[in-house]
Amino acid sequence: MQYALLNAKQPPIMATKTTTKRRKTTSRKSKYGSITFSKFSTYIAIVFVVIFIITQWSFIMEKCNEIKTIITQTVPPGTNNNPAPSPVPNPSPTPQPLPPNQNPQPVSVKSIKIVTWNLYNMGISKDDDEVRFAAETIKNYDLVALQEISTTLNGPRAIAKLNEELNRRGAKWDYVVSDPTSGEGSEKYVFLYKTQNIKVLGNGWLVSGKALDKNLDREPFMVRFDVGGKKLLLANFHAVPTGKNPAKEALLLSEIHSLYPTDNLMIMGDFNLSQSNPAFDALKSKGYKPVLVNQKTSLKTKKDANGNYLAEEYDNIFYRTSTLVSLKSGIIDFVPKFKTLAEARHISDHLPVWCEIAWK
Repeated sequence: MQYALLNAKQPPIMATKTTTKRRKTTSRKSKYGSITFSKFSTYIAIVFVVIFIITQWSFIMEKCNEIKTIITQTVPPGTNNNPAPSPVPNPSPTPQPLPPNQNPQPVSVKSIKIVTWNLYNMGISKDDDEVRFAAETIKNYDLVALQEISTTLNGPRAIAKLNEELNRRGAKWDYVVSDPTSGEGSEKYVFLYKTQNIKVLGNGWLVSGKALDKNLDREPFMVRFDVGGKKLLLANFHAVPTGKNPAKEALLLSEIHSLYPTDNLMIMGDFNLSQSNPAFDALKSKGYKPVLVNQKTSLKTKKDANGNYLAEEYDNIFYRTSTLVSLKSGIIDFVPKFKTLAEARHISDHLPVWCEIAWK
């Protein structure tokens, strides 16, 4: 009973009030809770966006201006009614000429212009101006044989410079250099050629043979060329000086023909001997002719009383008459381009000899 009474005395209304208060609180949250979470987060996001725009305003405006500039520059002419004024361009540099065609197509070749020139210690005594002068002298020819190229490193360097200068003048040139000759007066030979219609066939070589090896101080340099489909075999030669009897070497030149009897052979260079000398009779008997007759090609050290400066008939080109014909020939006299003979001799003490050769 007492247990029951005690329980009966518990004030149930207190529990009711507490419950009621909790319901009211819960009811207040229910009234506002659903809109507070969604809208409050939206308000916070808007505030952050506004703050970002305010703090980054200058950066945004800068980017907008850049975009506007790009659009203005790319709009085609006539589509913008109020185009922004174009900036004044900087002065253009002087237009440079287009480089020469490095791979021109070969054309049909009926003839070829060939030069032989003793260039006097090339690689030892030539400065840049003299190399440029040499290039200007030979630029209008197709194939050039040079003698007296130094066997030092400066020899090939000078030839490379000469080839470079030729290439600056329009046509594309290349060259082939010999090994040093084996005799006492060792030197190198060079062939320079325009590449549009001329190709080197194989490798060049210093000609050899029992008689030639024994009696020639400087072996001839042999190179085969293809000229627009036609073939040539050229021998580049520099005989010993007059004091060492060049006639004995001229007697042996016919041996080159015997070594290559079926080729379109030409023998050119500085023979230190006139073509009228009987030593050339053996070569002439094989059907070879010189392109020059009674034409002096070397230079005196001083002009004579009459102003003459040509000395001897040393340089020439012999060609095989059974297969080739000389259309034109001559010398390239560069002496009048200098104030004195001494200045001209800095280029060479020999004039270039040229000929225009055709195939029969």
